[in-house]
Amino acid sequence: MCDYFLLFLIVFFILLVGGSLFLKIKSVFSCWLVPCREGMENKEDDEKEDDTYQSYNTDSADDALILAQKNAGNIMTLDQKIKSQGDFSARLDNLEAVVDNQQDQINGLVEQQAQYAEDISASEPVEITGMNEE
Repeated sequence: MCDYFLLFLIVFFILLVGGSLFLKIKSVFSCWLVPCREGMENKEDDEKEDDTYQSYNTDSADDALILAQKNAGNIMTLDQKIKSQGDFSARLDNLEAVVDNQQDQINGLVEQQAQYAEDISASEPVEITGMNEE
C-alpha cells in the first residue's frame, strides 16, 4: 500500500514539474517564432491592418517614384503606430509622482533607523565593573 502511494507521489511530482517546464519552453519558443513584446498581444492574421511597413528595394535606383511612395506610406504607418501607443507624458508624470513618493518614504525610513540607532546607544559610556584586579 505504501509503495503505491510513494509511486503515485513520484509520478504526480514528475508530471507537475514536466508540465510547468513544457509551458515555460512553449512560451519561450513562441516569442522566438513570432516577434512579440512583453505585455502586448500580436494581432491575428484577420485583424491585421492594411497599413503595414513596406520594405524598400534598394537594388534599383530607377524606381525613385516607387521608393517615394513607399516612404510616404511608411511614414504614415509609423505615425499611426506612435499615436496608437497612447499619451506617454501623463504616464511619465504619474511615474515621477510615484517615484517622488517612494523617495520620501525611503528618506523617512532612513531617518527612523538613524533615530533608533541613536536611542539605543547611550550618550555616556556604561561603567563596566569586575574588570579591575583590585
